Amino acid sequence: MRMIPNQEKYKKLLEDEKTRLEGELSGISKRNPHNPAEWDAVPENQTEEADLNVAADIHEDIEERHAVSDELEKRLEDVSGALLAMDEETYGACEVCGGAIEGARLNADPAAPTCTAHMN
Repeated sequence: MRMIPNQEKYKKLLEDEKTRLEGELSGISKRNPHNPAEWDAVPENQTEEADLNVAADIHEDIEERHAVSDELEKRLEDVSGALLAMDEETYGACEVCGGAIEGARLNADPAAPTCTAHMN
């Protein structure tokens, strides 16, 4: 089993972040029943009113929530991927070169998929 230093610490950080992200997403989105890995933004106030101003406000609200939801969903995907890598014993290996991800990089972002040489 491949074990990197402080892996249990990183696992706890990732699990805590996953819980927090799911909580934030559930406040502005709902899980897609056809794909539980996807979240669909929902408006804060749903109404059946036909007033165009109300409809425009709802549309603007859902667009803002969608933007936030997309960012949270992307981060959740990264965190879940890091946890899966732990299960598959590939955590801490750069997805590009296969080398070790530096401890400082993992301390800054436990879900980092690459070493500093292959960031972005």
